[in-house]
Amino acid sequence: MLQSLEIHNYRNLRHLTIERLGRVNLLLGKNNTGKTSVLEAIAIHVNRGSVAHLLQLLSERGENYIQREFQGINEINDIIRTLSALFIDRPPVPFYKLISIGDPLSYLTELAFVWYSDSNGQSGNERHIYAPGEPVDSGATVGFRVKSIGSFFCPIQAVANFARGQKPLSVFLGDDSIPACQFIRTQHIDRDSNGLLWDKIALTESEDEVVNALKIIEPDIDRITFRNERERERVAVVKLKSSNDVVPLSSMGDGINRILTIILAMVNCENGYLLIDEFENDLHYSVQEQLWEVVFTVAERLNIQVFATTHSYDCIDAFSTVLNSGRHAKESGCMIRLDNYEGTIEATLYDADEIETTTRVHVDPR
Repeated sequence: MLQSLEIHNYRNLRHLTIERLGRVNLLLGKNNTGKTSVLEAIAIHVNRGSVAHLLQLLSERGENYIQREFQGINEINDIIRTLSALFIDRPPVPFYKLISIGDPLSYLTELAFVWYSDSNGQSGNERHIYAPGEPVDSGATVGFRVKSIGSFFCPIQAVANFARGQKPLSVFLGDDSIPACQFIRTQHIDRDSNGLLWDKIALTESEDEVVNALKIIEPDIDRITFRNERERERVAVVKLKSSNDVVPLSSMGDGINRILTIILAMVNCENGYLLIDEFENDLHYSVQEQLWEVVFTVAERLNIQVFATTHSYDCIDAFSTVLNSGRHAKESGCMIRLDNYEGTIEATLYDADEIETTTRVHVDPR
């Protein structure tokens, strides 16, 4: 679990320091204060800079400019352009600008473009990676270096091969020791992903956790499963106590489907991390306190660290009510406000008592 967080040069986060974190963390702030960027940075760190993860993230942002059918210099330029979108100021050639993410008391994940050259030495092929300020030979080539727990170096051509669907190098495949991490984006109800997540916990005690969460909106739900419909589409269906009919969950509104996505993600990231962008989306204010109670309880039971963002005062109030209910340790929750001061994002921390004070007197801490 991250005890603190520092982010350098990622997106609009030139140098962000969050000195203390809890098990459940709520980030808030105006637009363009980097809330989503913080979630992305944490995901990059947890995945140890996996290039496969980076390309997936950029695709979700609409920033993957790599075209599978092209090869050669244009392809290399497209890959550089794509990966450059990760860096602050989006420089066209961001060499020697280093992205750094992580807990300084544990380890950092670092991403950087570098120049390198290969040569044949006495011990065979030798690779020289140029240091910042070192003169670069005319035959040097572009590479991408990742340092985390362990480190790896990727020639840009290797990234091109991976992007074209060729068999990836081992560094792209991830590592069994990487913690589980689920990222729920804004307005994200991915029914195909939900079906896969359900399959992983089917016939386990986690099924009850899912049903109980859905009862926040519809107390009459008795059971849930997924079945194939319409060209192998996986559809969530529920059985109600008051009826023998099986009802598609999609017919019961976006709110209950949002809760399904959140709880399925939670029960699939034991000992890992859950990231939720705009927690309150599709949820009426009246159910948010109950959902926060589920999040705090399951996070503690499964040893999950949660990071969520919000624009909603109702969400903040519900978070505060649960944190100060006496059912959870006050240090288990933390609220972080992000502010943009002339292009520099800064964090202000609120502990349980401070959040309760601001919400009790109806002062919006955003």
